[in-house]
Formats: sequence, structure tokens, C-alpha cells
Amino acid sequence: MMWRSAGVAGAALGVLLHLAAAQAPSDRAALAAWRDSLEERHDTAELATLEANLIDSARTHHDDGILHLRIGLVAVREGELTHTHSHFNDAGSEFNWARDLHADWPWPWLGLGFADASAMGSTLGTIAAMLRSDPAAHAANDFVHAATVDSTWADALAWPAASALADADPFLLRAVLEAFRTAATLPVSRLPEVQLARARVESEVGDADSARILLEGLVAREPDNAAVLLELARARLEYGLLSGATPWYRGLALATGETLVRYRNDVAMLLPDSTLAAFDHAPSGDARVALMQHFWEARDELQTSSERLREHYRRLAIARREFSLRSPHADRNDLAAQFDDRGLTVIRHGLPDDRASLNLPGVPANESWLYHRGGGNDLWLHFVVAAGTNEYRLVPSVFDILALSGQARIAALGPDAKSADSRTDTVETYGAGLLAQTAQELLHSREPISPLYGRMLARGKSAAADLQAQELKMGERNIAIALNTDSWKLSYQLPIAAAVEFVAIGGDSAHSQLQATFAIPGDAIVPDRTPQGFLYTVRARVAVLATDGSVAATLDTSRSFLSSTWIAPDGRLLARFPLDLPPGRYTARAALESVSGGMVTPRDSIDVASFAGATLALSDLALGDRSVPLALRAGDDTVWIDPDLTFHHAQPLQLAFQVAGMKAGTPYKAQLTIVRTSAKAAAAALSRPVLGGSAMLRLAFDERHGGGVQTVRRQLSLEKLNPGVYIIEVIVSTPDGGTALRRREFTIVK
Repeated sequence: MMWRSAGVAGAALGVLLHLAAAQAPSDRAALAAWRDSLEERHDTAELATLEANLIDSARTHHDDGILHLRIGLVAVREGELTHTHSHFNDAGSEFNWARDLHADWPWPWLGLGFADASAMGSTLGTIAAMLRSDPAAHAANDFVHAATVDSTWADALAWPAASALADADPFLLRAVLEAFRTAATLPVSRLPEVQLARARVESEVGDADSARILLEGLVAREPDNAAVLLELARARLEYGLLSGATPWYRGLALATGETLVRYRNDVAMLLPDSTLAAFDHAPSGDARVALMQHFWEARDELQTSSERLREHYRRLAIARREFSLRSPHADRNDLAAQFDDRGLTVIRHGLPDDRASLNLPGVPANESWLYHRGGGNDLWLHFVVAAGTNEYRLVPSVFDILALSGQARIAALGPDAKSADSRTDTVETYGAGLLAQTAQELLHSREPISPLYGRMLARGKSAAADLQAQELKMGERNIAIALNTDSWKLSYQLPIAAAVEFVAIGGDSAHSQLQATFAIPGDAIVPDRTPQGFLYTVRARVAVLATDGSVAATLDTSRSFLSSTWIAPDGRLLARFPLDLPPGRYTARAALESVSGGMVTPRDSIDVASFAGATLALSDLALGDRSVPLALRAGDDTVWIDPDLTFHHAQPLQLAFQVAGMKAGTPYKAQLTIVRTSAKAAAAALSRPVLGGSAMLRLAFDERHGGGVQTVRRQLSLEKLNPGVYIIEVIVSTPDGGTALRRREFTIVK
């Protein structure tokens, strides 16, 4: 148990022997300092000597209540370090003696509560607890009695709460929660520090709604209390409320001392060294706020800093609930020391998309996690509990789990099969031996995690060494990613199959534009029925990144569309959002969501042409269909865009692009080519210097530039082209040798 004192500095290591008719504030402070000093002692022999010396003094000063309290606190510390029930019994005897001497002192009752709750965590204490109706109630009653005999002493309840929370002690937390609820009508319960302590305990093991109600009231009374603001933020964020971001940032701006340390502890694990140093040396609270806002926003450009902050505290709550080490030796000021490797991974990357394990006699407890990342970059991780521990730790290979098994010890796997590091040779995953059969079971259990494990089973002896070396190398890389990076992908439980297309067109000589266009299938969106018609509401998010990773433009808007008729399942809801961008190369992502679900696009490369200079410039190619009513005005022309880029062969294709960088009257040539490709080959074809392939359609036309930014439109017949995937290319050339090229993929259907 961690003994912490709020507001008492220093340590009193000397023995103050005196008689007191009443427990003065100075006596309480001296006992608190004594208790804090004991927390720094870890040598049980030294504590035993200290206890013996105090007992000798008590033989001649047996009526000194302070002395008996000191002895009791030493016994509690010994019990905490040795987990021995007899020490807690000794402590209880000393606290009882002090209570008999001074029943009107709060400290004897507080000590009894600590001794009772601590004893429940020892082995004999657990057995004793099973024989008692409600062991936590005894400790709770003692805490309440301490608060009753001195209704001005907030620490009668706040100190047990701080200790219970610091150690994540389930027995003490339960006792403290019951004490808070029992003492709810006492005057001490109205003190701000007591209400804050209760809110923290309610958040941890009680009722989250009660915690928020308490904290809302405290903030109303103390709007500039950074500790209260932090707790309110935590309570809201862990519950999934974005409104928790406001008090979090406000509290960070005001925080000093212990509260600032708690802010730092919450986020330090994720902060790079340079960012952590900037946090520690920020010249003001406002500077820390700006630093953290930028940090959270950089985690995912599609999401606000509030959303990433909420996700962080949600992950912290999961890690504390499911993966806490709950060790008395864990450093409570070091977040990373409080969790096993599963907890650390959850804080950095969230819960996995899939899990696998093998429950087999002789095989230690194990788990493998999978994070879907797409593009062949899935992250899979293996966790195992080593002998003599109860902590899950990362290992790079599934065969490291095997190396810790009883089967491996029987087969003498490696030179020393007592540790995962001992695996040096290829493991036999074939044959009928005990080790081989266990290996096969492990591989079968991990087939959902990676296709690599299926290949290990299928290819057998011939490829065992190569595949195992490959798996080990990938596992080492995955561990480095898991423990040194963080991630958060915006995702939706119910995906929708919307089409999103970015087209850099529509600007003028003063402003370049990017058109973010969307087409949502009618069966992917549910309307609200209103007296005026059917109301469809969509949230659209767009983020555009420059080549250095900085955010160049963002969009986050909800738009409602009122339709007199219901959109049929095979119909589409269309939308266009223009974004002003300076010329340059970018990547863009978008997300769409409705009450029915959502979708996130992969990154798309964007090249925004400059129309302001005297160099030939060509916009993106806009492809549309007059039957798809999504258009924009570009100068005096209408540009049609179909985000789906799928066109009926009987419907004319509307092509548009913009040309700039020439004086009025300058002649230029535009060459248009359409080639057949395939969905698999299209990406490579789009990036080749020369398009290649047989031209299915080729057109060339001469134009004379009108000055400024000129919009060129052409209507193309697709009737002679068979259904399939195509690429359209436009090359513009000028007499002085200037050329500009643009391509776009599209599909033709019957």
C-alpha cells in the first residue's frame, strides 16, 4: 500500500514521546509525515529493528497514544512488504490501544481501517474474509468513525481514498467507497477535497454517473481548481463524452504542482522525448495547451484533438480495468510500469481486431493479437506468461510460446528451454512427436492471425527454417511498432460503400481549388421523416496533408439534404465540398458517416496546379455524366463530376479540364487517349511515364487560349467501347515545347 500525504512535506523519523489530552493538528501532521517516511523504507529488517525500539519505549510510555499509532503504522508497512497477516494483527492491536486511550482522536480509527483493509489482501486475510459476512464493512466503519469524531478533518476519508487509488487495492477501494457512501450525510462529506476524493473512487469502482454529478458541482463551486477540472475531464472522456476536452485543456492551462504531474503521467508514455521536454519546459500553461492540441491533432488528421484525447482516456480505462499489474512495487508515477505488455499495447493502439490463443496442458497462458492495417501491413503480436510470473509479455515468435512449454522442456528444445530467448534451432512442425504436435496446434490456432502460419503447416519440412526466420524477423519488427509508436484509425462498425473522388479543378488565377465529391448509395443511408419530406444527414470529413506531413486543409461538416421522395436503394445521395489550396503536391483522405455507418478512404495523391504564373498548367480531369446532377461552375462553363467514375456505355461522357499559363491568343494542342486496362494494373498504368497499351480512342484538337484560366469541355461517346476498366489521358502541348499531362481511371458498364 502506498502511503501518501496531501499537504504534508518532509518526513519525521524521530520518535516524539508525549501525552496529549486531545489530538492537535500538529500531532496529525507529525503522524502523516511519519507514515510518509515509512513508505520510503523497503528493508524489512530495518523496520523490525525500528518496531522493536518503539515497543521498548512503549513499555515505559504505555499511555502515549501517539507512540502506539507510530508502532501500528510500522507494522502495517511490514505487513505490506511481507504480505504477512500477523503484522496487520499487530497493527490492529496498537491502533486499538491508541483508541482505548483516546477514543475521540480520529487517527486510531483511521489506522484500524487501514489495518483491516490491508489484512484482507494477505493470504490468511483472504481466508478470514471468506468467513466474515462483510470484511470491507469493518474498515469502512472505522473510516466513518474517524470522520465522525473530527468533522473538520478531510483526510479521514481523503487519505484512504488516495492510498487505495494509488495502489489499485480492490479491498481498500471497496472499503473506502462504502465509507464515502455511509458518511454522505456527515459535515466532512461536504468538504471539496472529500468530494473530489469520492468522485475519484466512484469513477474507479463505483458509479460513473455519481462521479460526474459530484465533479460538476465541484467545478461550479471552484471553476479554477485544476485538480477538479482534470477529474471531470477524465470522467467525461472515459465515458465517451467529447465535452471532457474543454475541462481537460482548461485544467492543463491552470495546473501546477501535483496536478501538473498527474497530467504529465497520463500522457508521458505517448509523447516523444522532444515533446515531453517541451511539455516540461513550457513557459506557460497556454503554451502547454497549444503543444498538446497539436500533438493530439497529429495522431490522425481526420479527427479532432478532442476525439483523440477521448480515445486515449478510453484506452487508459480499458488498460486499468483489464491489464493492470496491480503490483505494490509498480511506480505509480510511471504509467508504463503499471501494465503488462497487453495494457501498454492497448494504450498505444487500442483493442485488437482479432485474438487467438491456445489452451493446452503444458503450454503457458498465451494470446496473439491482430491489428488490420491493410496493404499487407497487418500488425500481429504474441504475448505469453513466463514461468513464475502472472504478467503477459511480448515475444517475437509463436515458437517462443512453445519454448516455454512443458513439451519443450521434455524435448530439451534449445540449449536451455527455460526462457524464450533460448530458441536457436528450427522447430520441427512436422511429424508425430510431442513437440511437433504441440507446434502444429499452435500454428493451427494462429492461422486467423496471419496466413504465414497456414503456409508453415502446408509447406512442412522443406520451408520450415526459412519461414520461421521470416516469422521471427516480422515479430521483432512488430514488437518495435507496438511499444514505440501509437495509432488510431478512424473506423466504423457498419461500413458503407460510398464513392469519394478528389478532383483538383475549379480554381482561378488567384485561388486553386480541390473538389471533394461524394456519392452515397441509397441503401447505405436512412432518412428522418419530416412534414417537409425525407431528411438525410451526413457528416463529411476531409484532411489534406502537404509533403512534409503538415495539415494543409481540413473539412469537418454535417450537411442535411431534404428530399421530397425517398432515395431508392439503387439511387445515390451526391455532395461536393470545395477546399481552397495553394498549388502543390498533397495527399488527401476523407470520411463519411451517417446513422447507418461510415467509411474512410485510403490516402489519395493530389497535384494542384498553379494558375497564377506564366508556365503551362493543367488541372485534373473531371469526368461526369449529365444524368448525375453533380456539377460546379468553372468560369462560364459547367463541369460535371461523377464520384463513382462508372459510366453507362450508352451515355455520353462529359470531360472537362482547365488550362492556364499562356497569353491570350496562344495556340496549343490537346491530345486525348483512352486505353483499356484492368483494376489490378490501373494503379501502375497511372504512374508510368508513358501510358502504353492499345488506344481504344484517340483524339487531337487544336485550341487557342483565351487568357487567364480556360475551361475545356468535350463530350465523348462510349458506345463503341466494351465494358471494363479504362484510363483516359490528356496531354496539352504548346509551340514553345511546354507539355502537361493528366490521367484518370474510369469504368464502363452496360
